[in-house]
Amino acid sequence: MNKEQYLKELKQLLSPLTKEERDEILYDYREHFDNGMRDGKTELEIINELGLPNEVAENMLEELPDAEQQPKKSNTDYARMIVLAIVLIFVNCIFVLAPVVAIIGAYISLYSVVFTFIFSPFVFLYHSLVNDVGSVIASLFTLGMGISAGVLVFLALLWIGKWIYRIIRMYINFNIKLVRGY
Repeated sequence: MNKEQYLKELKQLLSPLTKEERDEILYDYREHFDNGMRDGKTELEIINELGLPNEVAENMLEELPDAEQQPKKSNTDYARMIVLAIVLIFVNCIFVLAPVVAIIGAYISLYSVVFTFIFSPFVFLYHSLVNDVGSVIASLFTLGMGISAGVLVFLALLWIGKWIYRIIRMYINFNIKLVRGY
């Protein structure tokens, strides 16, 4: 477990508290980590000193009176979440889905370019050998250029694909956080 995982888990466990109280506690624990790092300690050593997040959260929740704890989500919160989810579904279907499908379609179609770059020089080489059309050396040169271009485009597509995946994942997480309210 590292600092970010520790703080994320602690934040989730402190969800019954108000946002201000939770942010204050998380700020204090970030300071503990920063001070420990300045003292030359590793994140694991600092976590061992502070204790497990569930123990810390349990202690924090026990120290506060019940009146200060945030009540469980009410029916209005669930109604808000349902209405917001329905609105997001319509907005996503109308404004987001078409461009995303178009981008993914263009991305997938670019793999046919890779296929063409790699395999068309083999056809050119075959015709130069069988039909005595053109030079074999030129065909071999074209073969090398085509394979090189195909590999470069393929690597670029892998990189672009990672970014497309990350952006879609971030957008999905944004929608989920928006519906949940945190």
